Amino acid sequence: MTSKENIVNFARTILSFSMKKRKVAGIFILTFIPLHLVASSPQVDKEGYYNRGLIELEEGNFEEALQIWLEAKSNLEDSDFRISQTFIQLATKEKLEDYYTAASEIYYWGLSGKIVDSEKEALQNELTLLRPLLERKRFRNLEDRIENSDSGALKEIANYWNSLDPTPLTDYNERLIEHWQRINYARNHFVKANGEEFDDRADIYIKYGKPYYSKEGQLNYIPSFVTRILKEGIRPPSFGSAEQLAITSTQRMNLENRVRQYHEYNRYEVWIYRDLNEELQNTVFMFGTRNGTSSFRRIRSVDDFIPSGAYRSYLQHNYSFSGQGSGGGTGSGDSESNERSRQSVQFNNTSASQNSQVTLTPAIILQLMYYQQFAALDAYFGNAYDQMMDRFINVSNSFGTSFKGLAREFDTMHGTKLVAIQSRAPNEKTTLFENLIEMPAEYYTYRFLNEQSEPYSKVFTQITLDEAAYYDILRKTNSLQTQLADRYRLIGGYEIRDESGETLKSESIQRPVKSFQSIENRFNIPYEEGIEEILLSHELHSSDSLGVEKVASESPFPASLKGINNTRLDLGEPLPTEGLQLSDLIMGYSYQEDKDNEISRDSIDFTIAHKKVIPQGSDLSFYYELYNLLPKGTDEISEYSFEYSITKEKRGLFGRREDALLSIAINNTVIGDSDKNVIIIDTSNQEPGEYLLNISISDLNSDSTFTKTQPFSIE
Repeated sequence: MTSKENIVNFARTILSFSMKKRKVAGIFILTFIPLHLVASSPQVDKEGYYNRGLIELEEGNFEEALQIWLEAKSNLEDSDFRISQTFIQLATKEKLEDYYTAASEIYYWGLSGKIVDSEKEALQNELTLLRPLLERKRFRNLEDRIENSDSGALKEIANYWNSLDPTPLTDYNERLIEHWQRINYARNHFVKANGEEFDDRADIYIKYGKPYYSKEGQLNYIPSFVTRILKEGIRPPSFGSAEQLAITSTQRMNLENRVRQYHEYNRYEVWIYRDLNEELQNTVFMFGTRNGTSSFRRIRSVDDFIPSGAYRSYLQHNYSFSGQGSGGGTGSGDSESNERSRQSVQFNNTSASQNSQVTLTPAIILQLMYYQQFAALDAYFGNAYDQMMDRFINVSNSFGTSFKGLAREFDTMHGTKLVAIQSRAPNEKTTLFENLIEMPAEYYTYRFLNEQSEPYSKVFTQITLDEAAYYDILRKTNSLQTQLADRYRLIGGYEIRDESGETLKSESIQRPVKSFQSIENRFNIPYEEGIEEILLSHELHSSDSLGVEKVASESPFPASLKGINNTRLDLGEPLPTEGLQLSDLIMGYSYQEDKDNEISRDSIDFTIAHKKVIPQGSDLSFYYELYNLLPKGTDEISEYSFEYSITKEKRGLFGRREDALLSIAINNTVIGDSDKNVIIIDTSNQEPGEYLLNISISDLNSDSTFTKTQPFSIE
């Protein structure tokens, strides 16, 4: 046995250690503690598993460490967030994709217990990594609750991640994995000079991922641009001669030197994101170094690169200025005035009747030069540069105007505009769906009451699969002749969540795909108390027979996932529970020759027409349920009349009218206070057009009545 192995074995038997993880850089500080000092602790099992994994981690045995922590999840009575956090960090950092599902599950396990002192540091670090995604008020609240050992904070963090899960029907949260992938990338690329803290770029990267376009570089001083602005940017006014208003080349050189002195060769990065706001306007973020530091910080606007001293102007009579070359002008002659002329140049009207000044500061020149360097990157910069240059030329050529305060005005205007653009971006956004087909879906809801007179909705989902499936087949086989049998399956379901994001109820079903035509699922979704949102989700998966190629490089999605649809559903108001009530009508059609229908559920054995369009030559069919009849006698027999009629809507020169086509009344006797039935009406001989189905119901044991009119069409 080697000396190294002896040391490791000795450490395993004699020592344990705790690990303090630096906030950002992913550096581990190991503090060795004799095992006898922790042997009496009630958390010895937790510490044992945690520290055994750390030893394997320190030895570079990453998978062995993960296996130890998975064993801890199975065997420990109480969760340990330190294990959860270290597990998901290690799995994503080392790109151990086979452990991603386990990493997601163990993360939630770590949030399922109570806050204990040994886990507070890990939880505070976790909250620091979550900070870019959270509103400031929510972050502060969670921070205080963790400090005060309020275990409800753990549940809130878990619910937050549930709300971002792109595949809510499974225990695997791909968005959580993506978050940690971004953290690990930021640790390698976006840290301050001390190597221990994130810089401002990391916050934006963790929120939104890789930008659509980015550019990095150094702000350059462009002498020719400065000279052009000074020589050609200002035209001589109509008063006086060019010689009277000229500035000497020496004086121009003094101003150029002052501009050069205020210019700093700062480095910058510009990140441009697409589709972060509803207006589809690009979102621009700027970062840069300042004052000789190498750490990048977020820049409010290009003007932040300009030192405050460059904005100073001195209001006294000195040199006159013209855009027509050198010669002529004279100064005040005193040394103080000559020095101040290096800070600013005044353009004086020497007319006897009027005396005005036009004050030019280094800041204006720097602003124009910097925005010109960014103008081609995005419309924000290009428009800003054009507006500034137009304003600059207009002021310089207008009698009685001044540059005073113009640089500050530019600074405020464009800084405010950039902040407004950035404020329209969400708190976070995933890029997982960029390489995954989103399947079109339609949803139809019908209100009913269950046997306990509790409201619910029958929800029918129609998912179109062809684009996602054909794309996958072509990518794998380069042919559309592939047989579908057992190659795809559709998983569909729903989640009902409360205001905190906690799941109140969920259901999912899985079915094989027989055709790429639209496939229909049905769910009975209750109106739960405290319901905040209902999320309907569908996933198209391929079997292993089509291979395991991923949808995109390093994507956390499972290899089998080929298409997805997530929709937030609004059920509307529930069906009232009091008085005589009729459910929503489920309408459709059938033909005389129809026998068995593929779908047979709740007595609906006809083809449903959710859009209320009936093919010409078919019979109108509809399903209904009736509630709150008044039974009579010991047998609790209810009686009601059901009358329906069909009228055709016609539009003419004198408005609309309705022509009655048929009217039928039926008396029904049922046991109990409710009934359900299917009515089939012969409409096979009706012409295309717009129709009304009119229904009138009377409870024969009471005075209760109910009427309803349902439009439909025949095409």
